[in-house]
Amino acid sequence: MRYIDKALILITLLWSPSILWATDSYFSCNTSKGTASLTAVGERLIYEMNSHHGNKFQYISEESIHSEFLYNHYSRFQTDYLSISFVQSGYKYAVFSNYDNGNSARGVSVIDMRTKKEYVYDCKDYKVDRLSDLAKKLECDTNNALGC
Repeated sequence: MRYIDKALILITLLWSPSILWATDSYFSCNTSKGTASLTAVGERLIYEMNSHHGNKFQYISEESIHSEFLYNHYSRFQTDYLSISFVQSGYKYAVFSNYDNGNSARGVSVIDMRTKKEYVYDCKDYKVDRLSDLAKKLECDTNNALGC
């Protein structure tokens, strides 16, 4: 019996997606709407918003990490704005990390592309902010005024 249990555990570990694919967390924070995260699993990038009520919105890049997510970065003395964005169903989603003259702000921005109305969900607290590491792997959003 013990041999079978150990064999099943070993098979499960060997075939587990977390073992087969490298998982890398780039962003995670709590907002008024829930927990937002940006994670790479293998060559795919996953954005998730898990609400406090159990609802979940998830967007997964269809191909490689470079294909659908774009970055913008603006920096000058005591100022640094960085965002990672994607477009889905007429909405532009952006995870951002900003620093301006001693003040930091992180969160998620959602823009209705039709009406141009923007909704911003600031982080109450954050667990991970490695957006600058992720930006090095993405293409620039040349249509954004922040630049690259």
